[in-house]
Amino acid sequence: TNLTPWRYALTQFGVIVHYLRLSVWPGPLVLDYAWPLTETVSSVVPGAAVVLALLGGTALALHRQAWVGFWGAWFFLILAPTSSIFPIADVAFEHRMYLPLATVVVLVVVGGHEALEYVFRRLPAPDARLRWLELGLATAAILALASATARRNEDYRSDFVMWSDIVAKRPLNPRAHYNWGNVLYRLGKVNEAISHFSEVLRLKPDYADAHVYLGVALGGQGQLNEAIAHFSEALRLRPNSAEARYNLGTALFRQGRLEEAITHLSESVRLNPSSATAHYDLGEALASQGQLEEATVHYSTALRIDPNHAESHNALGSALARQGKLEEAAAHYSAALRINPNYSEARRNLRAAQTSLQRAKEKP
Repeated sequence: TNLTPWRYALTQFGVIVHYLRLSVWPGPLVLDYAWPLTETVSSVVPGAAVVLALLGGTALALHRQAWVGFWGAWFFLILAPTSSIFPIADVAFEHRMYLPLATVVVLVVVGGHEALEYVFRRLPAPDARLRWLELGLATAAILALASATARRNEDYRSDFVMWSDIVAKRPLNPRAHYNWGNVLYRLGKVNEAISHFSEVLRLKPDYADAHVYLGVALGGQGQLNEAIAHFSEALRLRPNSAEARYNLGTALFRQGRLEEAITHLSESVRLNPSSATAHYDLGEALASQGQLEEATVHYSTALRIDPNHAESHNALGSALARQGKLEEAAAHYSAALRINPNYSEARRNLRAAQTSLQRAKEKP
């Protein structure tokens, strides 16, 4: 995206008007806008007219009625670091309005009081009526805002609800579809997750992380060719992505393309040497090619990183057993079972190792 200071500033006219509208009534609220940059100068005109009029009014008030001008100046000065010519990756975020909101509240409350006082001054018993009306308006505002707050709090009860709310309100937000897709995938709703990851890429084809997670979801359904295509595209977009390298390597391994798998898994552990899972999978690929010593190194590294990685204990045991080191192998199978007592493969391997050791002892 061509996020220049000029384009960012033009976009902020509409953003500031949106902030002001939310100051009057806070809804609908959105956690993640992914606000689009202004494409044409003509689209800026309505927002620019409002903001420039307010700036002009602030300047005039500073000259004629300083206290009003002070609050207007406060509003624009507090907002300036995020809503002027200094580009920030996210164009709009509601929390940027928290401090400037104080100026809007002061001006509305004081201005409303002055307006009501002006009207009621012309009525009999103005003070009593004014007090009751102001009390009624304040009570109504408090009740309405409290109700809106309670409803908004419901959106925060889970990440599923929050991201589904954002997608509903901002359907062209690729980041919202991506995060909701991740939530759906974790919940086992793979087809729905695939739909949202695909929508991300329709909206933003260069979203590397979406390529990775769409590939993961497709790979989980056995669509390895499609998964490999997405992992490869993620790597084209982000060549130093350890995650894309790892997933591409594991997909290639599942297809039996061992040399390619080893190449990508080796690069993955170079980029992210602290990943126990990547070391384990690289060990598996190496062991499948008969490179047992190299595989043993990576299984051992995985266990240094994560001593409770049961699969690495079992795999290291198998590599050692194939090298004739049965006692060490049995120790690792036992460790795998201590970590996961239901690990049936490790239990079978341990029995086989113990049987072989017993036979070796019984030989004359």
